[in-house]
Amino acid sequence: MARDLIKLLKPLAQPLETDLHNPCVIMLAGVNGAGKTTSIGKLAKYFQGQGKSVLLAAGDTFRAAAREQLMEWGARNNVTVIAQQSGDAAAVIFDAVQAAQARKIDIVLADTAGRLSTQIHLMEEIKKVKRVIAKAYPVHRMKCCWYWTQTQGRTR
Repeated sequence: MARDLIKLLKPLAQPLETDLHNPCVIMLAGVNGAGKTTSIGKLAKYFQGQGKSVLLAAGDTFRAAAREQLMEWGARNNVTVIAQQSGDAAAVIFDAVQAAQARKIDIVLADTAGRLSTQIHLMEEIKKVKRVIAKAYPVHRMKCCWYWTQTQGRTR
């Protein structure tokens, strides 16, 4: 089954162009427990290895300890994390994009709260984030990556 899936998706694969826009904003969204925050930490290290400057946005303002987890990844990778004690995910990510523009950062990796694609109110929040970011940054330049788990959206 894995080979069939790879065969199906391979023609759609495109390299992630991070040099076209400065900063390159990558927002990760997906189901609870899919590994978005951990992936952001690993992506930060990967992009640093390519000589890129990275900034993290703690947009998961829902899950307890999400901000702290991202702060730990920031500390491990010596990367600045833009966060707020509480508040709106869109505001946090907006602040991160503005900070990245001012500091001439290459890549912003934005964390978001876990959500199922069937939860309309949570999907609307992603749209809101994009609308708010559009005030400081052209949204068509933003990359949004959706994470699925092997259980197709069901958490353990």
